[in-house]
Amino acid sequence: MISMDLLASSLRELIEKKSVTKKGVKSMLDIHKATFYKKLENVGEFKSGELIKLADFLGIPFIDICRIVEHEYRVKN
Repeated sequence: MISMDLLASSLRELIEKKSVTKKGVKSMLDIHKATFYKKLENVGEFKSGELIKLADFLGIPFIDICRIVEHEYRVKN
């Protein structure tokens, strides 16, 4: 489970709380800047491989990333 200081309702919020730059995450995922921001707006567009890389990069269990994505997707839809 995510520690209390890392509770986030969106991937964008999680990235901000982890104090990593969006540029660093974007380059780690090796995707275009516009594509990255589009995916942050609609998290359903992230592929599972990208979420695994993101979880590893942020040092958070993959299942917790999935929970955030699921929550964000349900809230928006």
